[in-house]
Amino acid sequence: MPAAHIERIAPRIGGGRRQSERNMRMLAAEEPLEIRVGGEPVAVTMRTPGSDFELAAGFCLTEGLVAEPGAIEGIRYCAGTDPETGLQT
Repeated sequence: MPAAHIERIAPRIGGGRRQSERNMRMLAAEEPLEIRVGGEPVAVTMRTPGSDFELAAGFCLTEGLVAEPGAIEGIRYCAGTDPETGLQT
Protein backbone atom coordinates (compact mmCIF):
# COMPACT_ATOMS: atom_id res chain seq x y z
CA MET A 1 0.00 0.00 0.00
CA PRO A 2 1.34 3.50 -0.80
CA ALA A 3 2.46 5.70 2.07
CA ALA A 4 -0.08 8.09 3.56
CA HIS A 5 2.67 10.69 4.03
CA ILE A 6 5.50 11.87 1.81
CA GLU A 7 8.55 14.03 2.48
CA ARG A 8 8.97 17.08 0.25
CA ILE A 9 10.85 20.35 0.36
CA ALA A 10 8.25 22.99 1.12
CA PRO A 11 8.57 26.72 1.80
CA ARG A 12 7.48 28.04 5.17
CA ILE A 13 4.66 30.56 4.90
CA GLY A 14 4.07 32.90 7.82
CA GLY A 15 2.27 36.17 8.26
CA GLY A 16 0.71 35.83 4.82
CA ARG A 17 4.03 35.83 2.99
CA ARG A 18 6.54 33.26 1.93
CA GLN A 19 9.71 33.07 3.98
CA SER A 20 13.06 32.06 2.52
CA GLU A 21 13.41 29.01 4.80
CA ARG A 22 12.92 25.72 2.93
CA ASN A 23 12.87 22.49 4.91
CA MET A 24 11.86 18.92 4.39
CA ARG A 25 8.32 18.53 5.64
CA MET A 26 5.92 15.63 6.04
CA LEU A 27 2.89 16.20 3.85
CA ALA A 28 -0.27 14.16 3.41
CA ALA A 29 -0.07 12.10 0.24
CA GLU A 30 -2.99 12.30 -2.14
CA GLU A 31 -3.51 9.93 -5.04
CA PRO A 32 -6.35 9.13 -7.43
CA LEU A 33 -8.42 5.99 -6.92
CA GLU A 34 -10.51 4.70 -9.83
CA ILE A 35 -13.53 2.71 -8.72
CA ARG A 36 -14.79 0.08 -11.13
CA VAL A 37 -17.90 -2.06 -10.93
CA GLY A 38 -17.97 -5.20 -13.04
CA GLY A 39 -14.76 -4.05 -14.70
CA GLU A 40 -16.31 -0.77 -15.87
CA PRO A 41 -15.02 2.58 -14.54
CA VAL A 42 -17.58 4.33 -12.32
CA ALA A 43 -15.64 7.16 -10.68
CA VAL A 44 -12.22 8.56 -9.87
CA THR A 45 -11.73 10.13 -6.47
CA MET A 46 -8.71 11.69 -4.78
CA ARG A 47 -7.82 10.17 -1.45
CA THR A 48 -5.09 9.75 1.12
CA PRO A 49 -3.88 6.16 0.56
CA GLY A 50 -5.18 3.61 3.01
CA SER A 51 -8.60 2.07 3.64
CA ASP A 52 -9.16 1.92 -0.12
CA PHE A 53 -11.54 -1.05 0.07
CA GLU A 54 -13.69 0.65 2.69
CA LEU A 55 -13.77 3.84 0.61
CA ALA A 56 -14.83 1.93 -2.52
CA ALA A 57 -17.51 -0.01 -0.63
CA GLY A 58 -18.88 3.14 1.01
CA PHE A 59 -18.92 4.96 -2.33
CA CYS A 60 -20.86 2.13 -3.98
CA LEU A 61 -23.34 2.05 -1.10
CA THR A 62 -23.96 5.80 -0.87
CA GLU A 63 -24.22 6.19 -4.65
CA GLY A 64 -26.86 3.46 -4.79
CA LEU A 65 -24.73 1.04 -6.84
CA VAL A 66 -25.49 -1.63 -4.21
CA ALA A 67 -28.48 -1.82 -1.89
CA GLU A 68 -26.57 -3.15 1.12
CA PRO A 69 -22.96 -3.97 2.07
CA GLY A 70 -23.67 -7.71 1.77
CA ALA A 71 -24.38 -7.24 -1.94
CA ILE A 72 -20.69 -6.55 -2.59
CA GLU A 73 -19.19 -9.82 -3.82
CA GLY A 74 -15.57 -8.75 -3.64
CA ILE A 75 -13.10 -5.87 -3.76
CA ARG A 76 -9.56 -6.07 -5.11
CA TYR A 77 -6.75 -3.95 -6.45
CA CYS A 78 -6.16 -3.97 -10.19
CA ALA A 79 -4.23 -6.86 -11.66
CA GLY A 80 -1.11 -5.16 -12.99
CA THR A 81 1.21 -2.19 -13.09
CA ASP A 82 2.08 -0.19 -16.20
CA PRO A 83 5.88 -0.60 -16.59
CA GLU A 84 6.31 2.94 -17.96
CA THR A 85 4.25 4.88 -15.41
CA GLY A 86 4.27 2.54 -12.42
CA LEU A 87 0.51 3.04 -12.11
CA GLN A 88 -1.83 0.16 -11.40
CA THR A 89 -3.85 -0.71 -14.49
